[in-house]
Amino acid sequence: DEEIDESRLSPWLLRIELNREMMVDKCLTMAEVAEKITTEFSDDLTCIFSDDNAEKLILRIRILNEESMKEDEYDADDNVFLKKIESHMLSKLVLQGVEGIRKVALRDTKRTFYSPESNTYVTENEWMLDTEGVNLMEVLQHPQVDHRRTTSNHIVEIIQSLGIEAARNSLMHELKSVIEFDGSYVNYRHVAI
Repeated sequence: DEEIDESRLSPWLLRIELNREMMVDKCLTMAEVAEKITTEFSDDLTCIFSDDNAEKLILRIRILNEESMKEDEYDADDNVFLKKIESHMLSKLVLQGVEGIRKVALRDTKRTFYSPESNTYVTENEWMLDTEGVNLMEVLQHPQVDHRRTTSNHIVEIIQSLGIEAARNSLMHELKSVIEFDGSYVNYRHVAI
């Protein structure tokens, strides 16, 4: 890390104490949190953090002012700016996961597929993830997600990500599943109109 000119540091300090149980549960380190904050705010902030084994997990964040600014110029504005930064960090900064996806639920399902080794169809259990929230493009780019079997029921996002034909197919699938929910049958030709 490079040395920071002390004269550029704001006299105001944002001190954040993090919950140790939550950090352990989410498998986060103080360095990772500080790196996300530094990446988000680039050259505007400096972030000093305690060790992961410290009694209290504390982040200390200070504004880095322009070199040309005088001390009395930034005293009043820095307080307001730090409050805005705090609000942004608490509501919008993503530390882990995919932005836009708030919750994920595991679902156990059965999958049937053809096995060339045994020359038969095989049924096996597999886990599927159901999400609350959407960000289809980010999910499709994730290396551990099977993009061929990923589906969404968010029509606008499907149009933006995959195009109008994919959105049409998704609409038809949703409509058909709603009609067939109680055991009714609907012919594909009637839905395709």
